[in-house]
Amino acid sequence: MEITHVPYNSGAQAIVDLLADRLDAMFLVVPPIKQHVESGKLVALATLNATRVEALPNIPTITEIGRPEMTSTIWFGYLAPAKTPQLVIDKLVSAFAPLKSDAALRARVSEMGAELSLAGPAEFGKIIEADRARYGKIVAEGNLATQN
Repeated sequence: MEITHVPYNSGAQAIVDLLADRLDAMFLVVPPIKQHVESGKLVALATLNATRVEALPNIPTITEIGRPEMTSTIWFGYLAPAKTPQLVIDKLVSAFAPLKSDAALRARVSEMGAELSLAGPAEFGKIIEADRARYGKIVAEGNLATQN
């Protein structure tokens, strides 16, 4: 499959072009396209999530359509400078801990097509390293160059 990367300054403009049939396909997050999928204006082919997205439960995962190597997770995290004292790190970890049981936050994250998962510093470090290795390999094997 040949894919051409088309950069946009905003997701909104990309969605306008997709709806106007100026683009064939694109990867998008759930919130801005959910109503278009539900109304039939857009066809969601698959999600990149490992499991089905609660906000769009009828959309298969990329694994279900036969491309498990394309499964991906977008994560957001809090980072601190490497020399941050462990006491401060521990305090931050404790401050974030109650978020795991925050039903309103969990519901809002689910509406966005994501899953709330909090990782401590060691686990989060492993996630970052695994992604660096995975995407580094893709860049190297694909002979992908940085764009100016």
